[in-house]
Amino acid sequence: MTETSGKNKTLRTILCVLPAAAAAALVAVFYAMRSDTAFMTAASENFSRPFRDFAARITQYVPFSLMELCYALLILWALYFIIRTTAGFASKKRPPNEKPAYLAKRILLLVTVALVIWAGACWMWFTGYYSPGLADRSGLENRAVAPEELAAVTEFFVDRACIMSTEVERDEDGHFSESYGNYSRMIDPVYDNISGMLPALEGKNYRPKSMLSSKLMSRLGFTGFYFALTGETNINTDSPACLLPSTIAHEAAHQRGVLSEDEANFAAIAACITCDDPVYKYSGYLMGTIHLMNALLTVSTPTWQELYGRFTDEMKTDWADNSAYWAVKKTKVTEISEDIYDGYLKANSQELGIQSYGACVDLLVDWLIVKE
Repeated sequence: MTETSGKNKTLRTILCVLPAAAAAALVAVFYAMRSDTAFMTAASENFSRPFRDFAARITQYVPFSLMELCYALLILWALYFIIRTTAGFASKKRPPNEKPAYLAKRILLLVTVALVIWAGACWMWFTGYYSPGLADRSGLENRAVAPEELAAVTEFFVDRACIMSTEVERDEDGHFSESYGNYSRMIDPVYDNISGMLPALEGKNYRPKSMLSSKLMSRLGFTGFYFALTGETNINTDSPACLLPSTIAHEAAHQRGVLSEDEANFAAIAACITCDDPVYKYSGYLMGTIHLMNALLTVSTPTWQELYGRFTDEMKTDWADNSAYWAVKKTKVTEISEDIYDGYLKANSQELGIQSYGACVDLLVDWLIVKE
């Protein structure tokens, strides 16, 4: 080997290792600094959120979900990587003594891609998990809720949901039939009133995108997905229609910097029930009723039964549609997906994991009692 070829080989090795080393360094800095709230808040407010907002401004002009395209390309690349690596390692043209080095290079490429993706997630999204949340920024208290408080707020929601259930379009069989295309364009004003009450919810949200993979998302247990890389809110339009407006509001909360799932649920419900649009208002009251009734069932079955007895026929139809849809979609794949997502939340200081969806009840009760 000549001196020149040796230098070229060293340079190629450095160029191969450098991206992995840089991504690993970014990940290491993130985990070293994540306990520093001031640093994470600064990173979130000065980098993560501005980046996501800028991305959303650009991607809003693309009519389809770039998130789905990214995942599709990643899956195709993974399949190509496996085939190419297997074929290259098994090739008879490759001398046996070169195969370990070849395999090492392929593994390095895989590790590099994984580290780059994880570093991006850390700095574009996870920083918000270690910054003050909506409750802290709004003076709300995620406290224990007394049974009588829960019953009172649940009654409030049931009564108003009953009123609003007759104000939305329905088909001849009584099922919710408002046009997704119509109300999905109306998301921005939904946050106007609540942002005046809770300034931490001020911000800009963009029209959501329906997912081509909606049926698959249902199998995985997702009603929507916010993608930090593109700033897009992606909606599973196959899920129950009556809750799609409040789902859009939930994903819009992520665009406004509300990262935790429980707080995004609270923000969505609060925004919907205080807005002027009857479709969003009803969907918000219905979503709130579902969360509150589920919590109430663990406290007082008689009270739950009494309040359920007040449901209008329209509400009972929507409740049944939602329950029946998810009962069919619940599979082993859904459970595995939920376990993975639960672990992901807990790994990023969302201690309640998926159960944190229930914590929105505490915020909802506290907000309404203080508001009243």
